[in-house]
Amino acid sequence: MKQSRSPEVALWFTSEQYREADLLTFELNRLGIAVFRHDFDYSELSFHAKEQELFNGTDRAKAIIVFYSKDFEKKVYYENERDSLIDFYKEHRNIEIILLRCDRASAPIKLSTVYDLSNQPDKRTGSAIRMMADEISARFIDSLEESLKIDKMINYQLTSLVGQAWWEKFDQKGQLTIGRNKLNFELHWGKFKKNQIYAENDTPSIDQIALARGFTSIKQIVNARNLDFKERLVSLKPNDIVVMRNIYGFYAAVQILCLVPINKEKPELGERLKIRYYINPEGSDDFSDRKMIHSVSIKGYRSCQDVQLNDLGSLVVFIGQNGSGKTNIFKLFNMMSSMLKDHRLAVHIAENGGADNHLYGGVKTTKKINIDLLLSLSNVDYYGYKCELKYTDHDKLVFTNEEIGVPRNDQNMIDWIKIENQDSLYETGLVGEAHRSRDKSIKSRTAENIENILGDIRVYHFNDTSRCSPFHTSCDFNDNIYLKSDGSNLAAVLLRLKNDDSDRYDNICYHIHQIIPSFDQFVFLKQKEYLLLEWKSANLDKSFGASSTSDGTLRTFALITLLNLPLNELPPILFIDEPELGFYYDGIDLIGSMITSLSVDKQIFLATQSPLLIDSFSIDDILLFSNKNNETRVKVLNSETYKEFLDDGELPSQLWMCNILDVIP
Repeated sequence: MKQSRSPEVALWFTSEQYREADLLTFELNRLGIAVFRHDFDYSELSFHAKEQELFNGTDRAKAIIVFYSKDFEKKVYYENERDSLIDFYKEHRNIEIILLRCDRASAPIKLSTVYDLSNQPDKRTGSAIRMMADEISARFIDSLEESLKIDKMINYQLTSLVGQAWWEKFDQKGQLTIGRNKLNFELHWGKFKKNQIYAENDTPSIDQIALARGFTSIKQIVNARNLDFKERLVSLKPNDIVVMRNIYGFYAAVQILCLVPINKEKPELGERLKIRYYINPEGSDDFSDRKMIHSVSIKGYRSCQDVQLNDLGSLVVFIGQNGSGKTNIFKLFNMMSSMLKDHRLAVHIAENGGADNHLYGGVKTTKKINIDLLLSLSNVDYYGYKCELKYTDHDKLVFTNEEIGVPRNDQNMIDWIKIENQDSLYETGLVGEAHRSRDKSIKSRTAENIENILGDIRVYHFNDTSRCSPFHTSCDFNDNIYLKSDGSNLAAVLLRLKNDDSDRYDNICYHIHQIIPSFDQFVFLKQKEYLLLEWKSANLDKSFGASSTSDGTLRTFALITLLNLPLNELPPILFIDEPELGFYYDGIDLIGSMITSLSVDKQIFLATQSPLLIDSFSIDDILLFSNKNNETRVKVLNSETYKEFLDDGELPSQLWMCNILDVIP
């Protein structure tokens, strides 16, 4: 069998660029590029920073990426690497060397491919690295596809995790293998009739297969495990997608792009199949890159008589005085989560003051609430959701209209389809539509994706540290899958991390120690199936429980843990309310950095009144809330409007406190 080796790159960097190297490694791996680094073994390859071993394995590399900086220039132990880089460049022109400038250091060689991070503010570095990874991946994947077009072999092995390929003679006992090691998928397909083929789960590596009905692209598949995996054989035609699970529990998706003769004049030579594929390396069944709320329109909800939030980015910071309406946006999405995840809108309304309390100015002023959302997956497919809730007797709300926006093929546009609620008008019809049948239509798949995106939203609010709060009570030992919104299972989550992910647990303790120098480590008190969290002082041989701990310290424990959890344990969209409470100014700066870093992968909505915290972010990420005549108003800020002040060294907090943000239109 011919082996088509995967596109791979090597990374050279100093410890000062560790975060940037981590981001680039993650992005390249996500796009199917295998990475090996001189600091540790990231894949099955090794690449050690020793003079004799520096270039081991580079015969498999298509490029070397050098994070070039002043630190790289001045540190003695990188001298061998600098000299070797020059020698290697002269002797191995067939391997591309890509320079990534981290500051104004001058490179020792002139290269055609240079990416410049030196003019990127820290908060924007993630976006720049993501773009760079996309460009590198596109170049490698294109070259891989071109090489397969002219290859006459029947059998192939593609070790990259994502890409496109031509598969010749697939219907003549040919085999295509994608992935490697535990991410291995052997494809052996056949042909039914003209323009229709079939896939089976009869190869040693594949456990189950399913046709992804109702999806037009792989990135639309948010929850693959809900597909029907009962069939041994599925029939496919162009644009169809088959999802496979291998014997190790990993998921891969393959889309049929086209089916054409190898030679139109010689049909006996067989046909060529073009596919697009993606293997999820984290064991997840979610193939979308990122789920985001793109825009929000709210009418008649609490203080939001008419609020429009458009073109929302990965980090959205709400600032404004008390009572301006910031928290009401958070409450709206908390309501949406209860409505979709728990299917308990009526209970949520009753527990939060009744319908009259949710209407702008009460029922005498407003009779209905209108919500209109635009959601996106991977910045490719857009989904819409809108509903109208009307006041009715017994202080309740009922659905009088509900629609979903279905994405059009190859367009960033949607078509609206009405949902016919076959259940109670007091609850959403979206959930019923999402679970209507196994034979999914595009309408049902869209409803399912909207339910997954909005239903998984969590609003984190660690303000309640009173004697009756969850911080002072024990929690179930087994309740440790993810951190709850109120921090009630913090002890169980921390203990699981300590046992299963000790490096991450130690990192959490280290960051807490940075903010609270007296903190040493956590102590877990087990009482049968329950846990109680205490902590040990670095200066005293004594443990402290919640009753002997300040409110700010308890909030620090919960927030630092939240911001350092594995990405797969966090929802795609997080709402964090007033994270600065109880933090000293050094701690606020650290929290701001963590939030900015996390926003590279998750969409974060943040409400704050801390001038110090907003200085951690770009003014373009900030929305200014105010209340005029009991009505919430939102002002979009941008750096161009305040360029004169920012160029003079003024900080966003200074512009806010001096009322300049509000005065300048």
